[in-house]
Amino acid sequence: METSKAWAAAVASVATFGALYVVCSVAVLLFPDGTIAFFNAWFHGIDLTPIRRSPAQPIGFGEWAWGLFNALVVSAAGGALFGWVYGRARRRR
Repeated sequence: METSKAWAAAVASVATFGALYVVCSVAVLLFPDGTIAFFNAWFHGIDLTPIRRSPAQPIGFGEWAWGLFNALVVSAAGGALFGWVYGRARRRR
């Protein structure tokens, strides 16, 4: 696969996961209990309520930015890997 196509998949992943990270952060800020209830449905019976951060200890900007950075790095690597594997698979057809 061309490097540019793997790069395009990485950029698309970064944009997508970056937007999801921000939307999720806003949801947690505005609707903490509702967000926990929403994600509890995704975790097949695992109750996320006990790990919810206390309102007295909100996440700081530095911690939020570090989480965003990590999510973007992982999504870029995952997107590039996806693009590379997809390109290799298409060539074999």
